[in-house]
Amino acid sequence: MVHNSETLRQAFRYFWPNELPLLKLLPYLATSSPCVVVNIGAGAGTSGLAFLETRQDLILHTIDITAANSPFGWLHAEREVIEAAGMGHLWGVRWFQHHADSKEVARHWTEPVDVCFVDGGHEYEEATGDILGWLPHIRKDGLLAVHDYRKGDIMPVVDAP
Repeated sequence: MVHNSETLRQAFRYFWPNELPLLKLLPYLATSSPCVVVNIGAGAGTSGLAFLETRQDLILHTIDITAANSPFGWLHAEREVIEAAGMGHLWGVRWFQHHADSKEVARHWTEPVDVCFVDGGHEYEEATGDILGWLPHIRKDGLLAVHDYRKGDIMPVVDAP
């Protein structure tokens, strides 16, 4: 099945309908070219695909601690949906996956980051570690966005129709 980020959003419901357009806006707010995006948490591949659907000069780095099948998402799922969307040729060119703890990757990172999307661990220690680890790498005019941190404490789970 061929996917785009909206069909994935509808299928997996990892994003609310109004969140996906905002996510796709982030790379356009960056002023650098190429636009380097660090995507922490592969999920079902929705965020990675959404970023790749934006700028032609975008370089995506997805980082996840899970490579194989998991109910919370994994790198292989992202790879499958991006390939199914006809963007598999970007692998190793302007789309890279890192199977590691994002905080460890941040410790060794040397490239300036235009957009960092934190959507890995959703508990305080995990999210804080990602934010503090990646904040020094964000360009002066760059963006850091955090998705659904402690969502269970803020918003009740509602069954979708």
